[in-house]
Amino acid sequence: MSRLALARERTHRSWFRRRAGAGVSLAQIQELLDNQTKRLQASQRADMAEAVSKAMAESEKKTHDAPQEIRTDLKRESGRRVDEVKAIQKEQQQMQTAQDDVFSDDGAPRKPAVIFGGWKTTVSRTKLLKELGEVIDKSTAREWLDELPWTPGPRKGIALASFVERQSEGPDDVKHRMQEVVNLINRPGLSAPG
Repeated sequence: MSRLALARERTHRSWFRRRAGAGVSLAQIQELLDNQTKRLQASQRADMAEAVSKAMAESEKKTHDAPQEIRTDLKRESGRRVDEVKAIQKEQQQMQTAQDDVFSDDGAPRKPAVIFGGWKTTVSRTKLLKELGEVIDKSTAREWLDELPWTPGPRKGIALASFVERQSEGPDDVKHRMQEVVNLINRPGLSAPG
């Protein structure tokens, strides 16, 4: 290289050195790293403190809300229990009503009965019983009856024939006799006059 070129290169290098300054020392790098570490640690502490305070707030809220949730659950459950008790009481009442239907007003068991119907409510009791008696006689059902049919009131349009257990008879035998009466009365071609 020529002297001129060498001189230019030296000038050029020295100009860069002057511009670059003395450089960065190891102490300065250490100081920068310490400052950066302190900032990161402070930021992490702040994040941790915020996370802990949020967790505590949520925990306190859950602890505070837990009794209210328990009260709500208890109210809901007690409401269901009240509904169940009401349903049981209703069933008991229905059973009592059914039992009352089986027993008469004086407490004696009601007799099983066959109900004869088909008359208008304007038909008199006398006419109804006369027509029913004729049908019973034609059907030969009288031997199965324990008592003559009767009407529960004037102008009802129905008649009843009560049954009782005969000697050496059980409830099934009474039901059989009742069914025989119904079958005999319902035979084709058999009807009340008029």
